[in-house]
Amino acid sequence: MTLNVLGLVIQLLCLGAITYVLDLPGRLAYNVALVTGIGLGYMFRYWSYRTWVWKTRPPGSPPGPHAVPANGPA
Repeated sequence: MTLNVLGLVIQLLCLGAITYVLDLPGRLAYNVALVTGIGLGYMFRYWSYRTWVWKTRPPGSPPGPHAVPANGPA
């Protein structure tokens, strides 16, 4: 959940930068900032999930606590 909130913050920072830093009001500027924020948030989420959530196990390591045995569930 924390990683998703950070992705949302990235999106909102893009909108805030257009509004308050660059002072570009208008539909086109907001849409460009929104698409840019969505893209940056997407890339951050992809990288962070791949880095911290879906870690690959080194060969020979024991399976996790919820792993299904090779011959199927009991």
